[in-house]
Amino acid sequence: MIIEYSLAPELLNDEIHNTIKIFNNYTLNKKTDRQGRFTILDTSWFGSYAYSINEVDNGCKLSLEASKVGKRLSIEELHSKEESFLKNLDKVIKKEILMTPEIANTDVYKGARDRNGILGLLKVGVALFMILYGLKTCVSLSHY
Repeated sequence: MIIEYSLAPELLNDEIHNTIKIFNNYTLNKKTDRQGRFTILDTSWFGSYAYSINEVDNGCKLSLEASKVGKRLSIEELHSKEESFLKNLDKVIKKEILMTPEIANTDVYKGARDRNGILGLLKVGVALFMILYGLKTCVSLSHY
């Protein structure tokens, strides 16, 4: 789906990030897809949206494509998901939903931060296990 906006590309990108921050079911993926598009993950239906913003004469053009891994959805269902995201984006652009300071300070990479936290805890646990196992080995060797 391609939509034209009268906003500058940077402003539209900021509004997309604000939409991701406001709605808890959206998360921005840190890496782009093979075509260089940014990917928004949507946990409400376990799908994603690939998007790109291109500058045109009087604003910019947003290209948005919904997709789902695993179970295939019909084209109509994918268009419905795209329209749902665009309605939420429109609410943010028109300031129907206000940005609070708490929301503004949240991270657009919500899911990635949580995964890094769990991975960090796992790494600390493994390191602690290795240290304790090493100490046990040293103590048992000192008895001989």
